[in-house]
Amino acid sequence: MSQIQVKENQIVVKGNSLFLWICCGAAFMAFMGLSLLLEILPFTEEHGTEDIFGVVFMLIWVSIVFWMGLTALSNYKRKIIIDDTGVKCSTIIKTKHYDWSEIKDFGLSYSGQVRGGGNTYDLYFSKKQQKTKNNCKKRLKGDVIKIFIFGDDYRVASEKVIPYCEKYATKPPFVGEDKYHFI
Repeated sequence: MSQIQVKENQIVVKGNSLFLWICCGAAFMAFMGLSLLLEILPFTEEHGTEDIFGVVFMLIWVSIVFWMGLTALSNYKRKIIIDDTGVKCSTIIKTKHYDWSEIKDFGLSYSGQVRGGGNTYDLYFSKKQQKTKNNCKKRLKGDVIKIFIFGDDYRVASEKVIPYCEKYATKPPFVGEDKYHFI
């Protein structure tokens, strides 16, 4: 679950702990891939040039898994602070701050389903009006502050976060319908 902390003068939304588990799994897979790669290299008479396919495969494997781990770590470390001055998003790399006068669109947009059941949503804040895809979803493009909200936190986000933001925003929010799923 995302960590949504509602205080009287600010709301803090932290990344989901699921991303930390994904990061740990990706780190393990990258480590195993590198250890296999080190067994193949350097090419000797025992390991001929026919192992070049294995080396290329392992380099691609390690690159993809490493990128997956970094992306998961970035999502886990993402933190949004909403207060009377605006919205501040801090990640591993950078920090963005939007004043309420700059925000032209904000809300909860349906993102998709998670394996094992449950929906995910994006709590987003944008300097531009985003295009509406349907009554559940917006196409979030450009410079957008967003964080994943899993199905369990949808109610907290729609009942606590959105009304808090409405007090300061100049535009009404987009709140996508909570999509029904049968699992």
